[in-house]
Amino acid sequence: MTFSSERSRPPHLRHLRYADVAPGRAYHAALIAVDGARARGFQVSDHTHDFYELMGILAGEAAHVVNGASAPLRAGDLILLTPGDWHSVRFLPGRLLHYVNIALPAVLWEGFRSLTGTATTLGSVPVARALSAPSASECAAAFHRALEGFEAGAEVSGLEACRLLAAVVPCLLAPERGGIPDDGFLRDAPPWLIRACRRLRQDPDLLRSGLPGFVAAAGVTPTHLARVLKAAARQTPTQYVNALRLDRAARLLTTTTLPVLDVAGECGFEQPSYFYRRFRAHFGTTPQAYRSAAGRRIAPEDSQDAIASRAPARTE
Repeated sequence: MTFSSERSRPPHLRHLRYADVAPGRAYHAALIAVDGARARGFQVSDHTHDFYELMGILAGEAAHVVNGASAPLRAGDLILLTPGDWHSVRFLPGRLLHYVNIALPAVLWEGFRSLTGTATTLGSVPVARALSAPSASECAAAFHRALEGFEAGAEVSGLEACRLLAAVVPCLLAPERGGIPDDGFLRDAPPWLIRACRRLRQDPDLLRSGLPGFVAAAGVTPTHLARVLKAAARQTPTQYVNALRLDRAARLLTTTTLPVLDVAGECGFEQPSYFYRRFRAHFGTTPQAYRSAAGRRIAPEDSQDAIASRAPARTE
């Protein structure tokens, strides 16, 4: 998703300067965590800035207003904001939002883009991507590395920022979800199907309701939906719904601490055995193993053999 660059700025808009935010630093990184009761009435107010800004959404949801256009923020989202954009974050009462925010000086972004030959359009307008579970996990790891690097001290160079950009820019350039056709596959589909599929992607409650919700959103008979979707995506409605549910389950596993059974229920799988079976068929591993593998990217665990090999030899 891209936001329009056409905007009517609100009066008395705060303008943040990189020189004030992170003087002498290659980049600025911060973890923002707003939970439950704290979200009531809390928001990041309208502001603009002279730097590029990356937001990696780790958990929860909120409303993001960019250049006057509102869009939801959800776990797994990756946001790029450009110098001159104005935006705000409105937290939802009782709902959490955890995200890592990165500020990058314009000279660093332009240098990286020039060095890598990145498409010249990227960075000219703000962009939002809903990432596949594997991409979301990789980006979360990159954001955590950048956060740790920033907290390590001023001696951290732009190299760490370039590592972050090398990880996230491909995700900004490639919005397709892993294994799930993006809206591009609907280019020639009827408008009612395009709207229904987008609603299914964007509304967790609708996705949780499954096939009945999909049919209701489409506003056609189940038979007609099946026929048109099969022609457009080579998937049945059930296959399409399950693929979206599994993708969301994988994202929740890697971005939240919800128990596996709660993840299954949150995604609409009422039978745990069916969830486990479909997850293994889709990702080739169990939900627990998938979560553990994602966690080890950030916090690797030593095996007992490795620990033993480093232990000092016992002397009698």
